[in-house]
Amino acid sequence: MVSSELEKDLSKEREPCLKRWHLWAAFGNWERSKAQDIELDSPKARIYKKCKELFGWDGNCHFSERMQIVEALYRQSLQQ
Repeated sequence: MVSSELEKDLSKEREPCLKRWHLWAAFGNWERSKAQDIELDSPKARIYKKCKELFGWDGNCHFSERMQIVEALYRQSLQQ
């Protein structure tokens, strides 16, 4: 389906039962997933996961400080 056709089809007014994932399910075999079930695999994500394991990070307390550490480690890995 061409993007303009898809855009036109998705912009139509629909019954409430055909909103959100119900509408996308019509485009093929599609499984619902929760955002927490999606795993990101990137260099920063791998660094964060390793730090979480090593330092016992839990919850989102001090998240900005944690991300500063991850960013510093990421930049250091790029310089090597």
